[in-house]
Amino acid sequence: MGLSEQLRRSVLVRISFLLLAAFATPTALSAGEPVQITHDGRAKFTTLVMPEGNEAWYVEYETPRIYRLMKVNLKTGATSRLHPEAVTGEFEPTMAADGKAYAYLKLIGALRISVVVRERNGAQMYEIPPGEGLSGLRGPALSPDHSTLAYVYPDAALQHIHFASNNGATRRQFTSGSNMNHWPCFSPDGKRIVYGSNRDGNYELYSSDLNGNDLKRLTNNPYQDIR
Repeated sequence: MGLSEQLRRSVLVRISFLLLAAFATPTALSAGEPVQITHDGRAKFTTLVMPEGNEAWYVEYETPRIYRLMKVNLKTGATSRLHPEAVTGEFEPTMAADGKAYAYLKLIGALRISVVVRERNGAQMYEIPPGEGLSGLRGPALSPDHSTLAYVYPDAALQHIHFASNNGATRRQFTSGSNMNHWPCFSPDGKRIVYGSNRDGNYELYSSDLNGNDLKRLTNNPYQDIR
């Protein structure tokens, strides 16, 4: 079995386990009984279950060049595109803890990727464009109240975390130095951020407040801790 086929089956199994509870009644639910909810044979990843528990979003590998944001009704199994009007690839969706806004990556050209933030109803709030030339933003994360967006911005051969607020009007660089910083994640109260960095020679997890103060190294081992 080829690598692509292994990946497809692995992703389908993971989604089945994640969404099993939506299709099983309390009396029918038992361990080891996954329920397949999609049947199109396409690879899927980055599953988000909505706060209400009645719908899930995910990324579907539609063609070798297109990733689509999709949604599935957890009661009926019906699937549809999250953004029917989209003509380019969209991926890495993330939802604010308050459930009122979400962010995702959008392909806008050859190796050029922006971050888009929308209200839960789909209305676009703002978009953070990439830099000049080949530039792809990564790792979007919204604060619990969706007031602040964190994302990774390429800086030459480095990667640094940036913040955007005030509907994208206010932007600032958060990390600095000759290192790589990735995978930001806000604390539940929105006062701290956790991210992966190789600032000490190996990828470890770090935490600080949103001004970079009170920096704490959370992991310390010879392996790479990334998210």
